[in-house]
Amino acid sequence: MVKSSFKNQKGQAITEAVLMIVVLFAVTVMISSFFKEKQLLAGLIKKPWQDLSGLLQNGVWEDPKKSGAKHPATYVRHVSLEGEAAN
Repeated sequence: MVKSSFKNQKGQAITEAVLMIVVLFAVTVMISSFFKEKQLLAGLIKKPWQDLSGLLQNGVWEDPKKSGAKHPATYVRHVSLEGEAAN
């Protein structure tokens, strides 16, 4: 009589699946801690947003604190409100 090893295969498949889930979870935790430690995601978002906010606030693709002096409203303009004399 031949013994069926099908029951053992079911248990092995479940064990392997659980081990794979544990390994994937560990890798995910390691990668997320690396990203937090090096602040990679913050760097990907923060730097472009600073330039964009500088453009929105001051019309220049720079940090808003640096580009404040380049805003068009800070230019010195000499305007006469009275106009020219008529001849």
